[in-house]
Parts: sequence; structure tokens; C-alpha cells
Amino acid sequence: SRLQDEYGAIPEIHFLGYQQHISGLYRLADCMLLPTRFPGESFPLTLIQAQQVGTPAIVTDVGFVRNMMTDNEGRLAGVLLPLETNDGVFQEAIIDSLKTVMNPENRERFSLSSLNCGQRYTMDGVTQSYIEMYDRFRTECITASSEEQG
Repeated sequence: SRLQDEYGAIPEIHFLGYQQHISGLYRLADCMLLPTRFPGESFPLTLIQAQQVGTPAIVTDVGFVRNMMTDNEGRLAGVLLPLETNDGVFQEAIIDSLKTVMNPENRERFSLSSLNCGQRYTMDGVTQSYIEMYDRFRTECITASSEEQG
């Protein structure tokens, strides 16, 4: 591939190809990088996979990503990149974000928030969300029905 040809000789860069068990790789990673420029990138599975093992992320702020990156206390699980069309500005934002994430105190804080965010997307977490949503809907319907009859 073009990327392999261009970057394959750099010792810090490894092209692993398809990986069936991605969680182990995310555990080894310092951060997850998703610098998309596609505004339709609304709910990236790769972000969920990284968060479930506590890997901080650097992700473009598009779609639902900001919500996915914010834990219940309002803390970010990494750094949000602006959706930027200028290559130089975008690259500088990525470099600055990497410096921020690689700071040990920031990385620890982002990692804890990442784990908290990732818990929302476990089977138990998603099931609990559906149950709560159903209960709210049921309660609202019962209340509305009672008000109409009363």
C-alpha cells in the first residue's frame, strides 16, 4: 500500500493489518487517534472500543463524538479536534493534542474518564439505558392518560 511504502521503514510505525482482538492493542496504546474530516462520522465504534479499556482519544469533534467523549461528570476522555479543512492547521492541532495526552497527569485523567465513558456501551449499560428509557416513557404515558381522563 502507499502508506506502507511511505512509512514502513520508520521503526515506530507498525502496520498490523486486520486484527480480530482489538482491545488488547488499545490497552497497549498511549492514545487512540481518529482525525476524521468527514462530518458524517457520527458514532465511531473505534472510539467505544478504546474507551472500554480506558485508552484516551484524540477525535475530531463531529456528530455525537463530543457526547461520547464526555463522562457523567462533564470530564473529557481525551482531546477534541476542531473540524478543520486547512491541512497545516489540522496537523498542528493533532500535534498539540498528542502533547496534551502524553502529559502523564492528563493521560491518567483522560484514561479514567475514558473508562467511565466506555461503561455506557457495555451490554449491561445499554440494557440499563433502555430500561430507564422505557420506564420514563411508560410513566409519561400513564401521567398523560390520567390527566386526559381527570
